[in-house]
Amino acid sequence: MNEYAVSLKEKLTFLIREMSAAPTPYVQKPEKDFTRKKKLPFGTVMQLLISMGGN
Repeated sequence: MNEYAVSLKEKLTFLIREMSAAPTPYVQKPEKDFTRKKKLPFGTVMQLLISMGGN
């Protein structure tokens, strides 16, 4: 991978981690969404959505 792609991936991963630390502004029902341990965590869902859009 070239340097730009690597730096972009690192930045995206960093931003997703920041969003995962405080997901309240990014969900519809903060008191319910992403509170159970059995479901996929917020960061994983974000990465899946982004990767699905990129083919």
